[in-house]
Amino acid sequence: MKSALVGAMIASGVTWREMVPLVFDLRRQEIARVKPRSVLINGIRQESLFQGEPLRAYIARILPATRWEDISMPFQVNAVDLETGLTDWFGVGARTDASLADAVYAPAALPVFYPPVQIGSQVFVDGGSGKESHPCRRLA
Repeated sequence: MKSALVGAMIASGVTWREMVPLVFDLRRQEIARVKPRSVLINGIRQESLFQGEPLRAYIARILPATRWEDISMPFQVNAVDLETGLTDWFGVGARTDASLADAVYAPAALPVFYPPVQIGSQVFVDGGSGKESHPCRRLA
């Protein structure tokens, strides 16, 4: 997720000097809130340890671009379709049916830790979780 977020910020025109304060101001509770039910005896049945919405809200808040059309340079991010196990790509030259924030959140949806994200009728998790990884599409 870190590389997806940094890449999206750079593609949105954010400089490293603008990113540094964001890194130092970030507090764990902003992005890693434990689901209360996950620590109970039957917590193993929960889809994740952490709530996904705080992290998604943080991503949406710090990204200056909200749409793929708003970014100033080619950018792609991948995630795995939870049903098929295949890697899918989002961004310039790939799928753009997801919001930029959802596409950046998807690689953070590491099974057990953060819940998957639904994009259209598909559910996605971290891009390293798949059966098959396709090479990055050539950016136009």
